[in-house]
Amino acid sequence: MLVLMCRAGDNRFALDSEVVAEVVPYVELKSMPGAPEWLAGVFAYRGQVLNVLDLVQAATGTRCPPRWSSRIVIVRLPGSANQQLLGLLTEHVTTTQWSGEPLQNDAASQQHKANQLREHSRSEWNWGSVRLDEEGMFRVLDLEQLVTPERRAMLA
Repeated sequence: MLVLMCRAGDNRFALDSEVVAEVVPYVELKSMPGAPEWLAGVFAYRGQVLNVLDLVQAATGTRCPPRWSSRIVIVRLPGSANQQLLGLLTEHVTTTQWSGEPLQNDAASQQHKANQLREHSRSEWNWGSVRLDEEGMFRVLDLEQLVTPERRAMLA
């Protein structure tokens, strides 16, 4: 699978290129009163208001800093009849690459590796499968697990 690599804090993530619609530069987001911490805000994207989930906030508990390298990855949410879009705010989008296969070790080793990746991330999020490349471990984000029905309802 071809993936887009990105960073949120010390965490490396990948997105299946099939769900990526576009990568746009960081723009000023409008905050929404009463919104959850992980919702960075909204912005106008091609004639529609688009919600932006802060991956850095979700992974580390601190907001994504507004840097030149910060990007909003526009993704198509799976299972949405009208190709619902969502922005994912990241500190840095690095490259595209082939993702390789999920790590297939014994359950204890897999859990240990997942715990290592979770060291700086918040546990209420389900990130997806762990993979390994020459730079180390990363997760391929599973948008169905990341953006649960409860979170989708908050975005509506």
